[in-house]
Amino acid sequence: MHCLRCGKEIADSATFCESCEKAVSEPLVESAYLSKQILLPSRKPQQPRQAQTKTARKTERKPEEEPPRRRGAIVFLAVVCMLLLAAGLYGATRYLNLRSEAAALTEQVSALEEKKAGLERTAAGLNDTVADLEESVADLEEQVSALETAVAGLEKTKAGMEKTLDYVDSRAAFISRDGSPYYHTADCAGLLKDNCYVIDVAAAKERGFSPCPDCRPGE
Repeated sequence: MHCLRCGKEIADSATFCESCEKAVSEPLVESAYLSKQILLPSRKPQQPRQAQTKTARKTERKPEEEPPRRRGAIVFLAVVCMLLLAAGLYGATRYLNLRSEAAALTEQVSALEEKKAGLERTAAGLNDTVADLEESVADLEEQVSALETAVAGLEKTKAGMEKTLDYVDSRAAFISRDGSPYYHTADCAGLLKDNCYVIDVAAAKERGFSPCPDCRPGE
């Protein structure tokens, strides 16, 4: 059932139209509150059959134009594909560069490890040399200690000999057989060591010999 005023489809049992909110009772009762105008939906005028056929042919001949939204979507997808392709190329280039850098770093690390191994071998050799030197120093210190002990003994011996010589010089007179009037000590430069004799100092003085002014000054 259609409304007699606005032409909208309504239920068969409806009393009022939801669209125009007016009564749909038949027949229309004349009233100051009701409109006598019936609004029906407009219909397109039907074209003749030949005109419809020509229009259909023209429509078939014209290529269908793509809607703007579809073209925008295609452009958007093309841009996205280009961006993805560019990103892929950049990622591949970056990956290759990183691999090259990693290979270079690996070579540098290998070279550094070889240098480290060489330095460790050198350090081990130096440690062995230091150990040998320490042993040599220890041996030298022992030798020095032994020499110091020997020197101390020699100094004691020297001191004893000096005491003995002082005693000998104080009691013995060395006289050259060259007719010299002086008596000397054992180490005097004026004494003929190969042609001399030794007597007591008192005896030398009794025989008229005088002390040597070089080796016995002040006697």
